[in-house]
Amino acid sequence: MKTNLSQDVLFMQTVVDGSVYPVCSQTYIKEEYKEFVCNHDDDILERYLADSEISPADYWNTIIALVAKAKVYPVLHGSAMFNIGINELLDAISSFILPPASVSNRLSAYLYKIEHDPKGHKRSFLKIIDGSLRLRDVVRINDSEKFIKIKNL
Repeated sequence: MKTNLSQDVLFMQTVVDGSVYPVCSQTYIKEEYKEFVCNHDDDILERYLADSEISPADYWNTIIALVAKAKVYPVLHGSAMFNIGINELLDAISSFILPPASVSNRLSAYLYKIEHDPKGHKRSFLKIIDGSLRLRDVVRINDSEKFIKIKNL
């Protein structure tokens, strides 16, 4: 894989007799993987060379940052058919694929349903795409001159 794809591949596990064992995690990292991380991040390298204490969590956070910058590519092993490595894959997805940062604080939402409660009050259902909505916010409707005040959430 390193020969055909990239030297920046980081194998997160090893497979022995059909079982997956972590070699790099928030709580444990093998020595060779410490060197791999140091080769890709100058700050960690300086700390490593200065014999500073570097916890597995420090390495892990550096790996997350390197993955976000596309400098390192984590590889996980598993089999959906035999339910091997699935939890590890889901954990890796939640660690390495960060939610997108909000482009703006401006509210962007779709109104997809309006109903009336038993007392006759309107209830509107929104899918918020960007921004946030708080009680007593005044919101402009479709960039028009119409505004509404948020009374309940």
